[in-house]
This record gives sequence, C-alpha cells and structure tokens, in this order.
Amino acid sequence: MNPFTNTTRHALIIHDHVIRFVKAKRSSLREIELMEERFIPQGVLQNGRIVELDTFATILQEITDEWKLRKKKVMFTIPDSMAVIRRHQVPITVHQDEIRSHLYMELGESLHLPIEQPVFHAHEISANEETRDMLIFAAPEENVVMISKLLKEVHIKPVVADLVNLSLFRFYELMGFREEEHMMMLQVYPTHVHATIFDHELPLVMRTIPLESNSDKWKLDYGELRFTGESEELLSGWRDAEDEIGKLLNFYQYNYQSGQSSVGKIVVSGDHPLLEKLTELAKQTFTQKVVGLFELEAETKRQERIEARFYEAVGLAMKKEV
Repeated sequence: MNPFTNTTRHALIIHDHVIRFVKAKRSSLREIELMEERFIPQGVLQNGRIVELDTFATILQEITDEWKLRKKKVMFTIPDSMAVIRRHQVPITVHQDEIRSHLYMELGESLHLPIEQPVFHAHEISANEETRDMLIFAAPEENVVMISKLLKEVHIKPVVADLVNLSLFRFYELMGFREEEHMMMLQVYPTHVHATIFDHELPLVMRTIPLESNSDKWKLDYGELRFTGESEELLSGWRDAEDEIGKLLNFYQYNYQSGQSSVGKIVVSGDHPLLEKLTELAKQTFTQKVVGLFELEAETKRQERIEARFYEAVGLAMKKEV
C-alpha cells in the first residue's frame, strides 16, 4: 500500500556532503512546492556511515524545524556506496512470501554478500518451471536502522528507504526517456562517481569509484561547495575514474553479458562543480553516446526551474510504489 496516495510527499536525499529535500503535492513533476538543501560538514558522514553522531543528529533537528518536517511521513535514501546488487536464482517452490527468509538461509552458501547483516529487497525478473530469477538489493541493516532511528528521534516518520540511483532513474523516465538499450548512469559528486548499468529499468551492475583529490580543499562558500586547489587535481582524478568506468563497461559486455550486449548510452548527472567539463571529457573518451542530464529543462507549475542537483530528490518524491 502506498502511504502517499493523494497526499503531500516529502523526500530526503542523504549524501556525505549534503542533504537535499523536495516537497511535492502528489506524484506530479509540476506539483513540486519546495526544494531545499543543507550541506554537511566534512567528516560527519563518510562513505554513507555516520561518524559524528551528535553533529548529524543536530543537523536533522535543524532541518526538521526549517523544512517543517515534524510528524511528516518522509522517504529517504540509503547511500549508493553502501548498497549491493546481486542477481540470484531461487527455486520456484519457494513462495513469494518466503523469499526473504530463504535468502537469509542462503547467505554465505549460494548467496555471497560483502555485508555481515544485510537488509534485503528482492525483485523478480522472470520465472520458469524450476527457478525464479531475482534481483537482490542489499544494504547494511545497522546503517538503515540508524538513519531511521535518528529521523524518528526528531519526530519524522520514515516510511520508505530507496537508493539514490533508482530515484535518479525514476526522474529520467519522468522526463519521457524510455531505454531500448543498455545504459550507464554516472552520478558525479565531489569525492566519487557512482556508476549504474541498467538493462531497460533494471539496475544490473553498480560500482562506486573514488575521485582522487585532496578532500581538505573542498570548502563551503556561500552555500556552494568549491574546490580551492588547482583544477588539474580534479581533472587528474577524473581521468583515473574514466579508466575504471572503461573497465566496468568491458566487464559488463564481456563477462556479465558474455559478449551478447553492451552499453550504448552514458547519462551523466550529479553535483560536481565541474560537471559540464567532465561530461565533455567523457564524450571525448567513450565511444558510447554521452548525455548530460543537467541539459534538461524541467520546471514546476509556478515556472520555477528544477536545478539538476535536485533531480534525485524529485525522483524519490515521485515514487509510486512502496
């Protein structure tokens, strides 16, 4: 059941460096009423894990007051860097309501995850007379529970946990795109790139790639992150990331798809200050068609432009199924 049917939606995207918020009346792009962001001091969150608990709790209390989230039902995201996707076969004799418990029993046996205590979501891709082909989404239970607990402590009602890349892909589809080919989505942030390869709407492979730069040189300036070092440092880190992206494209084509399919399009989004420059470099590097999602024109019914850095939060707010 969807707790947001015909009600106002509240969506929080949580990154290491920023929390972004979108409030929307119903699941309509033009019904967005509010877009806000709050930058997080360096070191409070690291790779999605809460390092400075008291500081993060204080920030949550402040945004609850500023954005009027008290007693509101809120959707939030799990950091993509903490999530894992696996394709896994389950016997057809396992009923739908037993799949989760079956997966827990297979942990460490036929299902191997780099997470000690995961929380699961399972999506059935297809089924035949013998097996169900499942796409497994997993994340550390401790992290999901901690974020949910902190939200409850500031009187927010967390109702849905989603992935950032799925939220961004939802926005992509809302803008009218329908993929008939294999597509890679690159979310480029100041310190890392998150790459996800989709086959139609299914995310089959994802990987987080660090952007090597001196993190101490990222400073908050008038509400925006700016890099105080030389731009060549950032470009050097991007070139290294491009090498890893290339390896991932080859892995997907030759290992995952056994040479039968390959990525035909790369879609770039994110909030890196040099995003447009990095996108142009990607166009020069990769043979695939490269598209900057930031080039889209999206606005609310009040003709307020939706900035690209809010696309993820908008996509989360538009989530229809829970």
